[in-house]
Amino acid sequence: MPADPAVIAEATGQESVVVDVGGRTFTVPADVDTWPLDLIRAGGPGLYYAAQLLLGEQWDRFNAVLPKRRDLRDFTNKAAAAVGFAPRSDADKVFGALPWMLSLIEEHEAQIESDLGRFWGLDYRDRWRFDADGLRRLTLRMI
Repeated sequence: MPADPAVIAEATGQESVVVDVGGRTFTVPADVDTWPLDLIRAGGPGLYYAAQLLLGEQWDRFNAVLPKRRDLRDFTNKAAAAVGFAPRSDADKVFGALPWMLSLIEEHEAQIESDLGRFWGLDYRDRWRFDADGLRRLTLRMI
């Protein structure tokens, strides 16, 4: 079974991943921890701004060729899938499973930290630590 592209991107330290939407390609940071997670977690109108920040200089091109809300929803779900957070079901409307994961961490951070240490020997604080190659020691996708 071939490895998940999100795992490969993370393991090899790729800076970005390619997202194909409506026959157009866009790039987003491969490290989801650099995404505007507060806006994604908050939901509502912030999601539009989160997508704009995520696309950066590509935003005008995206908006010119894919101006509909469904295009934005498709982009956010494909971008999330490219970094390991594909939608779990139709319940995940935008940014795939990422809002659900962020909510879960916010509500149960202490338990997640404890379980990572007890069952997996992982230090939750490694989300904010980097190895000698500049890669995160523990990524959001790993959790």
